[in-house]
Amino acid sequence: MTDQRKPAIDYERRLLTFIDLCGFKGIVDQTLENDGDWNASSLYWLLKEFTGDVLESVVVGGVPTLGVDGSRQVKPIDGLEGPEKEKAYKESKEAWPISVTHFSDSFVISTPAKNKGSTGLHFFLVRGLVRALLRKGITVRGGMTVGKVIHESSGVLFGPTMNRAYELENCVAKWPRILMDESAHSVFIAAFPLGDSLHHLVQKAEDDFWQITPASCAISEDLLGPDAELLSNLKSLHDIHEEESKLGLRYAELLNNWDITHGPN
Repeated sequence: MTDQRKPAIDYERRLLTFIDLCGFKGIVDQTLENDGDWNASSLYWLLKEFTGDVLESVVVGGVPTLGVDGSRQVKPIDGLEGPEKEKAYKESKEAWPISVTHFSDSFVISTPAKNKGSTGLHFFLVRGLVRALLRKGITVRGGMTVGKVIHESSGVLFGPTMNRAYELENCVAKWPRILMDESAHSVFIAAFPLGDSLHHLVQKAEDDFWQITPASCAISEDLLGPDAELLSNLKSLHDIHEEESKLGLRYAELLNNWDITHGPN
């Protein structure tokens, strides 16, 4: 029964990305080993960097982007100080809202689909997350779509769009990449039209899908070339898992995508 004393809440049409950290169980297992590459503290502080307000403040603070109506621009906040910085950050969060939820090995990011400023930040955030995690030797797999969902940062999260994004990640993507359907791609094109410096972020995939890969995230914003550290980490992951039936093929697919994107290395 509906509680008449509580306000009615309805779904909102949002761009949503569900991201799963590949190999997370193995990383957690390493935290119990004295000689492992990871311990509880290092994993905690890594995930802390990508949680809630910390992640949002990094993206909002440094990226100029279009406003709700496509005409305003955010002034980079990182150069401001004190109350002026706090005021600008608060105004930006109100104008370009982003919801971020982290639980265990998963992240969910969503933004209002009609807000060009928010959706622009959404893609910058996804790109930054893929790059930052790969620098630590972690790849991700995910699904991105648009539709009905209720999502509050570190709060309530449910809706058919969440289910659809999880399905894309879990059943369709297969190898480490973020798979987008046509609805998400349409939002991307609206935020970053042909000729924009971030237009390269999304590649055509099989069937009616599009994808964001480590290779596409590795292209620098000034288009001067790929990030060599990211390629080195991908090669290391491939060498570690080459003999494994599933993981070996997945990392081989990533390296093949890198060659297609950047040319043989």
